[in-house]
Amino acid sequence: KVAIGVAVAMRWRWVAVASAAVGYLCLHMAFLTPHQLVSRSSEHAQPLVPEPTAGVSDLDIGNGEVHAAVAQGSSQASASTESSEVGSESDRAELIDWFNRHSVRIPAGNDLSQESLIQVLVPLWGTSKPRVMIDLGSHPAFGDIQQYNDALIFMEYFHAAGAGGAVLAADAVPDFAEDVRLRMVEMAPYSQMAAVKRLSVAAWVGNVDAFEHGAPNITTRFVRQMGYCLAGHSFDHLVKYCELERAGRPETMCHVTRRRLGITCPPGTSGPQPTPAIGYETALRQAVTVQPRTVESLWRRELGGVHIDLLKIDIDIGWDLYSKGMAAIFRERAASLMVIEVDRNWRNLADGRGARPADVLEEFVQMCAQHDYLVYLKVPCAIAVLRSCRPKLLRAGTCSYNVPRNRTVGVERFLRLEPGPAGRLPNALRLQQDLLVVDGRQSDLVAAIDQQAPPCPGGYVQMKI
Repeated sequence: KVAIGVAVAMRWRWVAVASAAVGYLCLHMAFLTPHQLVSRSSEHAQPLVPEPTAGVSDLDIGNGEVHAAVAQGSSQASASTESSEVGSESDRAELIDWFNRHSVRIPAGNDLSQESLIQVLVPLWGTSKPRVMIDLGSHPAFGDIQQYNDALIFMEYFHAAGAGGAVLAADAVPDFAEDVRLRMVEMAPYSQMAAVKRLSVAAWVGNVDAFEHGAPNITTRFVRQMGYCLAGHSFDHLVKYCELERAGRPETMCHVTRRRLGITCPPGTSGPQPTPAIGYETALRQAVTVQPRTVESLWRRELGGVHIDLLKIDIDIGWDLYSKGMAAIFRERAASLMVIEVDRNWRNLADGRGARPADVLEEFVQMCAQHDYLVYLKVPCAIAVLRSCRPKLLRAGTCSYNVPRNRTVGVERFLRLEPGPAGRLPNALRLQQDLLVVDGRQSDLVAAIDQQAPPCPGGYVQMKI
């Protein structure tokens, strides 16, 4: 504003225009997150790092601390909205009417973990029988709050002794896949769950497979993901990895990357993370090679084709880019439950025609119905994260390595989407949500999910858009 005022006062119109442009650019960049500032070199779309929910307020519960997280539209979620393309008043009126009819408000962005779903399953399944999970897109978010992925959370609940229990995690970033493997085999309590077959592999999930089709390896760069590890802090700068280590907290998200690059935190009580010896830009743009895999191949080769209790897919690519590779999962009814993220990348119908995500989702629901699978939209109610270690961390150094992990406190609701136009979502709905796909022939499972229909229960303030 000062630059514009000076320019106008001097009657230099061209300077005023240029100053306004520069001012707008600076203002815009000031509010960009690292997700927006760091572009990714690869032409491929997977995998983006899920961002932690923005907007945190403190509440005291017992001896610990609860941070109530309310979605306020992260940069990734904002990029996922259709509102920029669907702006008519009729679209917005349709959206409001849909909200009111279904007693829901859908935030832009999915919740922090699958733990609320798992807590619904425990009374039905019990914990005495071995269970099987596949977690595709297994990296957690960055920082102290969310360093645990769905595979590890699943293991905490389902780790019964006996043959057949297994958890398979896969991620396209080799360092992240190795991080999950190390936690499975070295970090308590997961290292003590020897009855569970624990696997973590690097894999680029799609429609072709290195083993089944002889597909060549994919060489790419993960600039966005590496940017956080090299910067040494979470995307919101609230958690710095060197401070975590000095306080005795395990920094696992970027630990493998930092160790590989020889990044060591300086001694003492302060100081930023140093730049790797090979240089920031060189480290940022290192190419990696990943095997292409299909869901079916991972299921058959790594797990022997056993029945899957829970299959989670969060790989940030369009459904059409991996649907053929998991057709057998539907055809053979290989999974009881599937959690599949739908987002802005769902842009193509089965015949290749471009479409809005709502169109692709409508086709997906119809396909599931043909195989007797039901589809629900996961609706997050207010989610809170219990962090008993956090106050001690801020006081530096008194937090022990083996403090129990952060706990999710909250619930979800599951809104069933009927096949056909009647169950279609509004075009203006912001779609970066988890779909829950349920085997319709398992009546007890369907009943348990239907009991969790909207609205949110009393005492929970539902997330706002």
